[in-house]
Amino acid sequence: MKTEFKTRSGYTLRIKAVPSAKIGLVQSKVRRELAAEGQPVEPPEITVKSADGQGWILQLQHNEETGQGNLDASTPEETERRHELWAAHQVALTRLQSEMWQQAMSVYLALGLEFPMPEEDAPEYAEWLMELEFLGREVPENKLEQKALFVTTRVLEDDELGKVLPMVMAVSQGDMVTEVQKESYFRSFYDSMARATATRFIEAGAALGRLEPEPAVPGAADGEGVGDQEPE
Repeated sequence: MKTEFKTRSGYTLRIKAVPSAKIGLVQSKVRRELAAEGQPVEPPEITVKSADGQGWILQLQHNEETGQGNLDASTPEETERRHELWAAHQVALTRLQSEMWQQAMSVYLALGLEFPMPEEDAPEYAEWLMELEFLGREVPENKLEQKALFVTTRVLEDDELGKVLPMVMAVSQGDMVTEVQKESYFRSFYDSMARATATRFIEAGAALGRLEPEPAVPGAADGEGVGDQEPE
């Protein structure tokens, strides 16, 4: 398995394994932070009352492929409310998935690559800071965050990033994924994220009355699975 990569910018990167537990920790942090902001990253729950006044908690669910779920209620007003809650949940999921990926990528780059990072008094470092200032990008205080940013803005070009990340994943995950999955994951990632994001925002906007409904984008991610149905 290849564990070195030479970049066009002149760096030689040594590939290291990144434990999956560390990826899980940073992704859990993203979920907690978004939830603390009030983002509905978990499926919405509502209180439903029967004719005799008894109530129970119902978790909204919907499968976009089959159309099954419990968003349709006995009244148009309640159906609209459920669809609005579900649409907001889909928007939050899109943001969650995007930020989880960005954080995971930063961890892979910061912990999975070894190379001689320039000292803070080196001319290259000063040139990098000047470039970031010109682009309006603040330099993180955390050294590992700095390293991940340096890799993406100074060390690797876009096509090289698409080669290095699968190498870090391959070293990190070993036999947990197939070779085909390792090679194809990052080729398809940006395309699949674009399709999923477009579909979710179009559907969410339509449900919220902000956009006209458009046909779903082929290959977009499916919705949540369907669990227990609402009792009659």
